[in-house]
Amino acid sequence: MIKMKRIITIACMLLTTGTFAQEILVPTSIIVTEAKYALDGTDHNGFDVVLQGSEKEVNNAWSKFLETKYGFKVKSKNGKTSGEELMNNSWSNQSFGLESEAVKDASGTHIRLWVFLGVDTLVNAKEYPAESANMKVVLKEFAKTYYIGVFNEELADQSKEVKSQGKEVSGLAEDKAKTEKAIAKEEAAINKAEKQKMKYQEQIQKYQTKLVSLDGDIQNSRQKIVEKRSKIDKTSNKLGEASDKFEDVEAAQKRIKEKIAAVEKL
Repeated sequence: MIKMKRIITIACMLLTTGTFAQEILVPTSIIVTEAKYALDGTDHNGFDVVLQGSEKEVNNAWSKFLETKYGFKVKSKNGKTSGEELMNNSWSNQSFGLESEAVKDASGTHIRLWVFLGVDTLVNAKEYPAESANMKVVLKEFAKTYYIGVFNEELADQSKEVKSQGKEVSGLAEDKAKTEKAIAKEEAAINKAEKQKMKYQEQIQKYQTKLVSLDGDIQNSRQKIVEKRSKIDKTSNKLGEASDKFEDVEAAQKRIKEKIAAVEKL
């Protein structure tokens, strides 16, 4: 049961790892482009970076990046993020507003960023080269932060799995050690029993030899009894004959004694 559980856990871990690898790959490059992009139905100069992931995931990461990295107060809804009257020298030395949108197409999920220095004034490379360069740095930094965050989450999940697997491996190793100890104990018992069995087999062989010898002695004694009984039978016959003869001799002796007694009375 433990072994099966371990196989299922490892399979799940491999499946999870495979899923991450299919969804989010390490990018070979991060390219930020500047061009005209549609914002509310009108093309405006903006900046674009393509990432992997869903629109929701990318936009949530983007709004969180703006709040955490730069302290911006932004509004984010339905894949769009906006902010007004923002200040940060790494973006511009003047107040600005921003609009951004997560857009998904065949190449991936785009974060498109428009930065307003006024109502109709957008950052562009021709009029605001410094701000334009800054936007490319910002988006590239965001892309790197995004991927690192994704992989850190993956690492955290795998760390939990490694910890879990470590406990399981430790438990299995302990079970294995206990089982091996139990096997060694049973093997020692078998060796002891085998020695006793050999000893008893030797004793059995000894007693079997003795039994054969005793069977021979019994057979010899029975044969002698048969011979003695035959001899008794013969002796009994001779005894009967001798007894008869003895009685005859005794009767003759008696008659002679009577004759002597009769003569003495004369």
